[in-house]
Amino acid sequence: MDPLDYVFSASPPEPGLLLHGGTPWESHQDLGGCASASFGAVARTFNYTPQEAYRILEETALRRTPPTPPALPCEPQQRFRWTAEFTEAILCAYKYLGPGGAKPKPVLALVREALPDLRVTRQQVESRLQKVRLSLRRAYGLSPTGSLGSCHVPRDIDGERYRALKGLWDRNRAGCGHLGPEAH
Repeated sequence: MDPLDYVFSASPPEPGLLLHGGTPWESHQDLGGCASASFGAVARTFNYTPQEAYRILEETALRRTPPTPPALPCEPQQRFRWTAEFTEAILCAYKYLGPGGAKPKPVLALVREALPDLRVTRQQVESRLQKVRLSLRRAYGLSPTGSLGSCHVPRDIDGERYRALKGLWDRNRAGCGHLGPEAH
């Protein structure tokens, strides 16, 4: 017989079942989250006799709802692919916002405007921004913590694509009442 079966049954435990005492807390058995060795101290604090505390414990255990079945597994999510279009949108957003304003959240907002069908997360944008910053530091010979204030994106960005995205972002900022970045 399972030593914890008596917690969920209406009958008291068999006499030899508990190790050192007549109640669960005296034998220091864990009752599946219902009680532990400290339960006796709590029972004494509220002036319950061990029998009353045990009865309350048993009633509480009987009222417990059965555990819910595990959720059906979701289909595995497809791996995110770093497409050239995504990288170009990141570079355009970086150029649009400038080195000081190119933080993950604003860049994510611009990328989502430019590529609304692409499901991209802040962490993915943050990772790509880190790669952009590292490549800029390498290209300009800066230390890993050097300021990027005077650096420009060294990679050639498609001029038409950048102008189209800049126009989209400027229109969206103007429509929302926000002013776009001061220097593009």
